[in-house]
Amino acid sequence: MKRLLTMLLLAAMLLMPLTGASAEEAPETVHVGFVCWGYSDLLSTQYVRYLDYLAENMNLEITYATAYSSEEHVATTENLISAGVDVILDYDCYAAMMELCENAGVYLAQYSLEISSPELKETLEGYSHWLGYSVCDDYESGCYMAKAMYDQGCRNIALLAIAPGSAAADLRWNGVVDTVAQYDDYNIIAEYRNDDTGEFGPALSNMIALYGNLDGVILMGSSDGAYDAVIQTLEIEGLIGEIKFATVDVDENSRVDMERGALHVIGGGQFIDPGMLLIPVYNAVTGSPMTDGPFTLYGKNIFIEGPEDFDIYETYIEGDVFPYTFEELKPYLRMYNPEATFEDFAEFYDQYSLDEVVTRHADLVG
Repeated sequence: MKRLLTMLLLAAMLLMPLTGASAEEAPETVHVGFVCWGYSDLLSTQYVRYLDYLAENMNLEITYATAYSSEEHVATTENLISAGVDVILDYDCYAAMMELCENAGVYLAQYSLEISSPELKETLEGYSHWLGYSVCDDYESGCYMAKAMYDQGCRNIALLAIAPGSAAADLRWNGVVDTVAQYDDYNIIAEYRNDDTGEFGPALSNMIALYGNLDGVILMGSSDGAYDAVIQTLEIEGLIGEIKFATVDVDENSRVDMERGALHVIGGGQFIDPGMLLIPVYNAVTGSPMTDGPFTLYGKNIFIEGPEDFDIYETYIEGDVFPYTFEELKPYLRMYNPEATFEDFAEFYDQYSLDEVVTRHADLVG
C-alpha cells in the first residue's frame, strides 16, 4: 500500500504544471489594434512582417486597420474598440481618439512620429490610458541627408515634401535647412511642398528648367509615389547621375537605382519602430508599466550611401534575422525580468546602427 501511494504521488507530481525556475510562464494574451495608412508599400509590409514575428513570441492578437484622414482615424478607433482590442497603436493620434479609448478602457500609443503639436501632447498626457509614443530621429535625418549631399559634391539643391503639418516631413525639412545654413557655398535654390505627390514630377521639371545649376534633390519621404515621381522626372530629363538624389524610406527599387547612379543617399531600417514600442506598451497593458507616466521612445533611421552599404543593410537589417530578435527583447519584458527598466531599454534601442547590428549579430547571420 505504501508503495502504491508513493507511485500515485509521483504520478501526480508529473501531471502538475511546472512553476518557478522549472518552466517559463506563457505571455499574457494582448489584443493589439494596429493602424497604418495602407499595406501596399514596402515600409508598411515590413511593419506587418516584424509585428507578426513578435506576435508569435509574445502571444499577441493583432487586428490590422487603415486610416489616413483625421475622420478615418477616429472611425477606425471606434471600430477597433468594438472589436475588443486592449490597446491601439496608431501613427497619428487625435484628442477625439483618446476620449473614445479612455471611455472604453482601451490604451492608446503613437508610433514613429512626433505628436503634431505641444497642445495635443499636453491634452493626451492628461488621460490615464495614454501610454506615450515612439519617434524616429527625423531632424537628425534631415541634417544627415544635407551633409551627405554636400560631401558628394552638391552645392545647389532643391527640397521636396508634403505640405506643412507632417511632423516627420517638417523636422527633416528643418534639419536640411539648418545644415545648409552652416556652409557658405551651399544653397537651397528651389522648394516645393504639396500633399498631392503626383505634382512632384512637374514641379521638379520646372525647377530643372529654371535652374541650370541644380545639382541635388532632397525628398523628405518617398511614400505615396513621391520617390517614383523624382526618379522618373530625372530619367525623362536625361539627368540620372548628374542631379544627385537623397530621401528617406527604402523603396523596392532603391537598390537598383543606387547601383545605376540614380539614387545617392537613402534612410531606412525604421520598420522595427512599432515593434520596439510594443515592449513598454505590453508591460503597461499587462499591469507592470516601466514608467510612472507617458513615455517617449527614440528610434533611428539607418542611412545607405552606396551598393556596399546596401549589401550589409539587406543582410543584417532586412534579412532573415530581424535587427532585434525576440530573445534580445525578452529581458525587457517584465514578466520575464521584473527588474527591467525603461531607461535600460531606451539605451539599448539608442545604439541602433548598421555597425551595431552587424557586431551584435555576427554569430546569428551567416
